[in-house]
Amino acid sequence: MAPQRPGPTRSPTPGARTTPLQGTHPHRELVNRYEALLRQSNPDVAAHYWDWTEDPRQASDGRGGTVNILTSALLGTASGLVDGPWAALHNGGVLAGSRDQTSDPSDPPQDITRALGAGAPGIASDASILTSSDGFPQAQQWQQFRQALESWHGSAHGYFGPGSTIRDAHSAFEDPFVFLLHSNVDRLFAMWQTQPGQDWRLDPGQVYGDQSNTTGPESILATLQPWDGTVEFGAPIEPWVGTSPLIEHKNCRHPSVVRPPCYDTLPLTVEQVAPLPGDPISFLDVVENLPTARAIRLRVRGCHEVTATASVTAPFTVLSTSVTSPHPDGFAQRDLLVWVLLSPALPGPPRTGRSLSRSTRPGTCSRCRSPRRSCPTPPSEPPWSSTRPVR
Repeated sequence: MAPQRPGPTRSPTPGARTTPLQGTHPHRELVNRYEALLRQSNPDVAAHYWDWTEDPRQASDGRGGTVNILTSALLGTASGLVDGPWAALHNGGVLAGSRDQTSDPSDPPQDITRALGAGAPGIASDASILTSSDGFPQAQQWQQFRQALESWHGSAHGYFGPGSTIRDAHSAFEDPFVFLLHSNVDRLFAMWQTQPGQDWRLDPGQVYGDQSNTTGPESILATLQPWDGTVEFGAPIEPWVGTSPLIEHKNCRHPSVVRPPCYDTLPLTVEQVAPLPGDPISFLDVVENLPTARAIRLRVRGCHEVTATASVTAPFTVLSTSVTSPHPDGFAQRDLLVWVLLSPALPGPPRTGRSLSRSTRPGTCSRCRSPRRSCPTPPSEPPWSSTRPVR
């Protein structure tokens, strides 16, 4: 999140909702749309998150130290009327002309206040939330995880103290800090989806388990409000009104809602899937004197580009000594092919060789811990680097 850009990147939803968001999945749609608005002003900006296990006045800065993000220069004070650049978002405590008097959501709220107590919120660790569904049948895991996450999400809102704007479901989006809080909800959802061995959580037809086909308000198959042109009560919200082309009908099984965005806490794994590690590349039924290629297939799972470099001995060559996976737009699984060429006519020793020295190329991911903007660099030599015989 870029606190220096409150004007051109302000979401149209703050203060305008008539009902609070319910469930984990609408938070992803909300944060995705908010990030898209940010990028209209700066294509390189990303939505940040608040790690709610930390006191935002002593948040990790990504360099081994801490930083206070609730200052006038950043996201406004921790106690009293929000100040600094964000003071322009409220009416300075004056009722006259505020939306509280006019009922017009285009007017500013009377005030945006906070009343943080001492210390961190006392919220469960990421690991505790992520494992809350362990041991349950697959069909029940989503519901168990969702209940745990939403409970702690409510605690995070309450942390801002009695009378605070963000604590009330109907005014929470008047405080810009709410986007950091909800980005953390989505980050934990993304981490749960990308746990090793749980690829079914990336499948729109499986991730919600026995809730996948539920209907009715706030269900999995209900279209997402207010972007579908409706609200639970009251009038539809601009600009999603009438026949506006901005109205979009999609539910929680839409690929854009299920696919995790990139966060700096998501895993990066690279697995050799063909041939299996330790097995040789087989060149069978090779036509005499005809060069023949076989591929080593690597499966890249994560948010980073990965570069594989290869070397072999004669009579083998590699078609490209360095191959890089495409840059993923969100968490993705992609296969990377390293082609090994056998030239049978070349003289040389028996057809065996050594291959594959691999490394990752530094990359960046979309959403990072606030206020840090850069994401961690993958290790220069991942644990799957190895050499093995080729024949």
